[in-house]
Amino acid sequence: MVKYLMLALALVAPCWADTVEVLGFGFETPLELSQPEELSSSTRSFGFPADKPYKEAEFELVVHLISAQQIKAMEGIDPVEVAITNFLGITSKPIEINKALFLGKTAADQVYETNIPRKCRVHVLSGALPDGGRVMLAFRVFDGQHFGDFFRVVKTSFAPLPKE
Repeated sequence: MVKYLMLALALVAPCWADTVEVLGFGFETPLELSQPEELSSSTRSFGFPADKPYKEAEFELVVHLISAQQIKAMEGIDPVEVAITNFLGITSKPIEINKALFLGKTAADQVYETNIPRKCRVHVLSGALPDGGRVMLAFRVFDGQHFGDFFRVVKTSFAPLPKE
């Protein structure tokens, strides 16, 4: 019975998705996230569940925007690696790299394991922007119970907001 209930919820959940807007992008989420925390002028963090403190979060979503000017100033240094180190505290290589649909294109889903800030698995996606910049999404997973559907919906719905 529980199996069928979970299947029904998985099929209906996208109908209940909320839309979140951040740093000029929008994405759908089947789960209620915390209010965004500003990590820098171009970086925001969301937690789940929304009503839990960070140390009790099941997972965290970090959205980081890298401008074309920043990339040019880095002169050959990978800006995504810099962001992974600065905002996630990860200096190791990914343990696996999978394919994922992100910003309408095939992208690398880099998967890391770390103990920062506590034992977790981290999925990192990044994509090029038309202006020469990049955007990075990092999903830090402490407890994967609700993560699968969330990851699928966010990575496929993430897109620039229309210009007004």
